[in-house]
Formats: sequence, structure tokens, C-alpha cells
Amino acid sequence: MKSDSSIQAIEARASETIFPELQEHLNYVNDAYILAFKVQEAMGDKRITDISNEARAQFMILMRITDFLRCIQLLTVKGYPEQACTLAASVFELAHTAAMFCHSPGKAEAWLEAESVKQQMPRSVTGGTWKDLVKANCECLGDGLRAESEYQVYQQLCWMKHSLPKMQDMRVEEDTVKLVVGPHTDERALSHAWFALEHSGMLTELVISLLIPDFGTEETKGKLQVIGEQRARLFQKAVERFGRKDPF
Repeated sequence: MKSDSSIQAIEARASETIFPELQEHLNYVNDAYILAFKVQEAMGDKRITDISNEARAQFMILMRITDFLRCIQLLTVKGYPEQACTLAASVFELAHTAAMFCHSPGKAEAWLEAESVKQQMPRSVTGGTWKDLVKANCECLGDGLRAESEYQVYQQLCWMKHSLPKMQDMRVEEDTVKLVVGPHTDERALSHAWFALEHSGMLTELVISLLIPDFGTEETKGKLQVIGEQRARLFQKAVERFGRKDPF
């Protein structure tokens, strides 16, 4: 019987191959997704005047991130990890915009009132670059030494976002060039998928942690800690499998 060669069938077979390798990471991201909504429930009984501009902006960002998380999960399962990394780059930008409001609360109003893409982060709002903003955020959060590695994550994700040529595979068969397209299930694809899931989840944790002090409960605080421990185990798993070299 002839196998189905449609793209839908190819993606389905790719999903069967890669899903077992992704399951733990998918569960982690799903837990972060659920916790985001759990924290958001704390807004239910409050008036808009009871919520500061910075908290309102951070909640809006968190809810926007949840949509990105679902898309990242779906893309990795379908075998398109580099496209998932592209979305994770947007999650990075959103999360660090939310973190900025902790040390520059006045910027939240400017962000909320923006009516044009020209009023975007970070230059028009902060006057700086993403690298400057990441450094300021890490210092504000008490982990200034992490700024360099944190910004490196963004650079790596942007390699996908801006289609770095080296990421496009090309094979030569009998002097004929063939570009390799998805879905992808090889080791490099798996490494990229883990990277997209781990970091999009971690960035979600970051935004949740900004809101926990004012909107958290003992349950959500405990769950955030558990999720962080999940991620630490996944990081170690990636190191054991792929080493400490950059995933790209």
C-alpha cells in the first residue's frame, strides 16, 4: 500500500517520531501556561483603579505570552523548531519589557498608550538597546552577572528570527542542489526544539515572578518554585545530551 506523501501525513509521522523526545519539555511549558492563568485569576475581584499601570501592563504581556507558548508547543511537535525559536524571540522581548516596569514604572503608561509600531520597545521607550535593557533588568532583579548569558539567549533566538543562512541545510545529490525543508526530526532539530521550549517557559516564569509578590498565593508561589525545578532538570538533561556549546 502506497504511503501518504501529503504534507499533513509527513508532519503526522514527524510528530510520532519527535513527540517522545519532547514530552517532558512540553509538560513543563504547559505547567507554566496553566500557572499564568492561575495568577491572572487574582485580578478577578479588583477594579481597574486598584491595579497599577505597571501591573496592568505586565498582566497584558503575560496573557499575550500564553498565546505564543501554545504556538511554540505546536510548532515543535510538528517539526518546525526554528520557527518556534522565532516566536520565542518575541517572548523574550515581551518578558523583558515587563521586567523593565519594575525599575521604570513610569514607562508602563507610555507602553499602554502606544498607538503606533514606531512607539516600540526598547529604543523609543527607553532610548537604549535590548542589550542595555537586559542588563538593567538583571541588575534590578539582583542578578547582574547573568546579563551576558541572558542576552546571548536573545541573540541565538534572533538567528532564527532573521533567518541566518547557515541554518538552511543544502545537500548535493549527483551535482544537483537540494534545499532541505521541514518538518525536521534530527538531533539539531531536537536541540533547537528543547531550546525554544525551555527558554519560552523560563521567560514566562520571569513575568509570573514579577506579579507573584502582589497577586500570588501560597499555592502559586509553591507552583512557581516547582516549575523552576522542572526547568533546571531539563537544562541538565540538555547539557548531558548536547554538551554546553551553543545550541545553534
